[in-house]
Amino acid sequence: MAGGIAEETRQTLANLRSKLASAGLEFRHVVKITVYLVSMDDRNAMDAVYQETLPEPLPARTCVAVAELPYRARVELDAIAVRDGA
Repeated sequence: MAGGIAEETRQTLANLRSKLASAGLEFRHVVKITVYLVSMDDRNAMDAVYQETLPEPLPARTCVAVAELPYRARVELDAIAVRDGA
């Protein structure tokens, strides 16, 4: 994706926002995110987008380096969200 890891992270978070919305949820419902990065050299740029996009308090997070992701992606997210009152 043009724009490097920052733009790819923005798109990944936009995809997550869309998926959450389809279930009637928002970023505020996310309690845990696992970030998969092909290179830990991308962590700071990914983290800047992550922090500017997600609301406070930020969800718990784990960041893992992986050898490869599907479709030559550089970042992938796995999120757990909880409905209010659940």
